[in-house]
Amino acid sequence: MEPPKGFVVEKSTRWKRSAKVLSEDQLTELAGRLRQLQESFGQPHRHGGLGLRKLRRNAYELRLSRDLRLVFLLLKPNKLLLMLCGNHDDVARFIKEL
Repeated sequence: MEPPKGFVVEKSTRWKRSAKVLSEDQLTELAGRLRQLQESFGQPHRHGGLGLRKLRRNAYELRLSRDLRLVFLLLKPNKLLLMLCGNHDDVARFIKEL
């Protein structure tokens, strides 16, 4: 599923709790990565360097650094819902809950 240009980014309650640990630099990096994701989603050769990985049906992981990942859900028609910010183990626990 490919989001149209200009898709909406929303934040879940879980995201808001988990993202409190992010520094200003990490938040800036996240904003840049989300812009890149919006421009290249659905075009694997363009988003290859983003560290994007499909986890489940509509759940994706985006690596911000070696230790920091974010999980989002791609929802219809044009919504991206940020679900979690954490490390590999946090993501694995989240996936088990889906």
